[in-house]
Amino acid sequence: MITASHNPPQYNGLKWTPFWGGPATVEITSDIENFISSVTNADIDKSIPFKQGTFTKLVKESDFRLSYFNQIKSLIDYKVISRAKLKIACDYNHGAARNYLGDILEKANAKIIHLRKDRDVMFQGKSPDTDENNLAELSSVVKKNKLHLGLATDGDADRFGIIDSDGTWISPNALLAAILHHLVTYKGMQGKVARSVMTSSFVDAVAKYHGLEVRETPVGFKYIGNFLRTGQYLLGGEESAGLSIMGHVPEKDGICACLLVAEMVAVNRTNLKTIIQRLNKKVGIFLNRRLNISVKNMYMLENLIERLKSNPPLKIAGDSVWRINDMDGFKFILKDGSWLGLRPSGTEPMVRIYAESSNASKLHKMLDIGKKIILGKI
Repeated sequence: MITASHNPPQYNGLKWTPFWGGPATVEITSDIENFISSVTNADIDKSIPFKQGTFTKLVKESDFRLSYFNQIKSLIDYKVISRAKLKIACDYNHGAARNYLGDILEKANAKIIHLRKDRDVMFQGKSPDTDENNLAELSSVVKKNKLHLGLATDGDADRFGIIDSDGTWISPNALLAAILHHLVTYKGMQGKVARSVMTSSFVDAVAKYHGLEVRETPVGFKYIGNFLRTGQYLLGGEESAGLSIMGHVPEKDGICACLLVAEMVAVNRTNLKTIIQRLNKKVGIFLNRRLNISVKNMYMLENLIERLKSNPPLKIAGDSVWRINDMDGFKFILKDGSWLGLRPSGTEPMVRIYAESSNASKLHKMLDIGKKIILGKI
């Protein structure tokens, strides 16, 4: 796959997908990197004409749309979407979903408004992400036209972004929990759940409510994908808008996630806010937020990691730290279930702050503490 994912076009690179349709393991990518290094300076042809590639069958041209449409139809209830007469805006970010997501929904008789459907390999010079800022136009269109939903995918369509009927951007954390509940209650599906370490405990609460086991992984869908490959996992998800389900590819699929949300709204005949509030009454309230904090250089990151290893905070927002999870970054868990996560980027001078609590005031306090820890003020 040639993709920059949700990043700006200058991040473009090659992504290898093995035969099972999920992310490549570290062993596979290391082997490929070693092979590339061995041939980089070799005295061989490094390119051939496209026509020669097709003639010698090194290149094969295929259209994956029909097989993908058939696969999705086996997972999504088109009839319930059709009966609900949904009106939806789809924002493709000029990316790979532009001939998929809206077309599938139209097959289910939904009325679709298309946004950013034209092909633009530079994505208007922006990051083709599905965060709240990048979906401002989608939010406006949903409100103006009084639609049921706004659905979005990133550049390579593996991430999802969702706008509720009132124009509100809904966090992936809340959607993962709601979709899990929907899969069990409406589809009658059973299995384990896999989520990354910085993903909301809302998912755990819903899993516990239904008697399902949860496995925690480092950040990155390749770890979740390995669990999905076993066929034992009902859902795999991460807070950065990655999701896949049992019976589908062991890789995040933003199109599938969007369609599951549409199906969920059609089944419940109400907006997402109400669906999530009903779920909160069953399992509790989970408020969470993520911030990206830039630092001056990689030395500051290394210094932060050393400080957190040798002298971690033992009290946060007035409460004692009950447990520290250092699986991937540092997750400081308090006795009431609130937690603060700090995860340095491995590729750029940046630290991500994650925080979750049932109390909004405490959530903001933890975010402020996270900033002070990064800046060395605590």
